[in-house]
Amino acid sequence: MFKGGTLRVTPLGKTATPVIKPAGGTYTSTQTVTISDATPGAVVYYTTNGTTPTTSSTKYTGAIKVSATETLEAIAVATGYSNSAVASATYTIATAPAVTSKAETAITATGATLNGSLTANNATTQYWFAWGTSKTTLTSATAKTGALTGTASTAVSAKLTGLKSKSTYYFQVVASNVVGTTSGMVMSFATN
Repeated sequence: MFKGGTLRVTPLGKTATPVIKPAGGTYTSTQTVTISDATPGAVVYYTTNGTTPTTSSTKYTGAIKVSATETLEAIAVATGYSNSAVASATYTIATAPAVTSKAETAITATGATLNGSLTANNATTQYWFAWGTSKTTLTSATAKTGALTGTASTAVSAKLTGLKSKSTYYFQVVASNVVGTTSGMVMSFATN
């Protein structure tokens, strides 16, 4: 029987750290993410913007669709236990590269420099230029180049030599990663 004084309740321990599945990493499609906790009666709260979750954050009620690059963090709270440690998983969703053909430079009677830009979109990406004398059938290609990654736009170029003088040529930049291959707009130039 309690008589006066201060009643102190000792926590039963710490709530188990939530388990996030699948683990963070780079994926080529939308991921269905689940969060579980081993502590009986635990309630999980999470954020998807990399901030530390609190009991004011979104309450986990079912699978979360992750379709863009984001960091998911979660805590678990259970009556009689102290809050769990924060579980964290960063998901990088790779997509097909984005490319833009740009105007050629350094035109001579027998050569030109082909230009473009590309964004790898989180997957290792190679690029090349398809070119030829027909706008609808680009029969030649430069060597595949690069192992670009990340989300920044990168300027790319390739030098052509051995062309015929006073001739019209067509080209486009092409880039490929595990998600897909993308081609830029077909551009044209004439040698001197």
